[in-house]
Amino acid sequence: MNNTKIDESKISSMRATMQKLMQTLQRNKEQVPAELLQTKYKKGYFSLIDNLKQLSSDYAGFLILHGIRIHQDFLDEVTALISAVTSSR
Repeated sequence: MNNTKIDESKISSMRATMQKLMQTLQRNKEQVPAELLQTKYKKGYFSLIDNLKQLSSDYAGFLILHGIRIHQDFLDEVTALISAVTSSR
C-alpha cells in the first residue's frame, strides 16, 4: 500500500510538471512568432520541447511498465530490449 502512495505522488508530480511545461510552450507560441522562437529564442525553445518530450516519454513508460511482471525465462531478453530503447534517447 505504501508503494501506491509513492507511485501516485510520482505520477501526480510528473503530470503537474508536464502541465506547467505545456502551459509555458502554449504561452510562448501565442506571444512570440514561430520564426523568432526557432531563431532568436532557439536554445530555450528547443530545450523546453526536449524537456517536454523526455518527461512525456518517462511518464508514459512509468504508467505502462509500472508493476509489470516478467517471467524469469524472458528477463534477459526484456532487459536488453529496454536498455536498447533507453540508450537510443
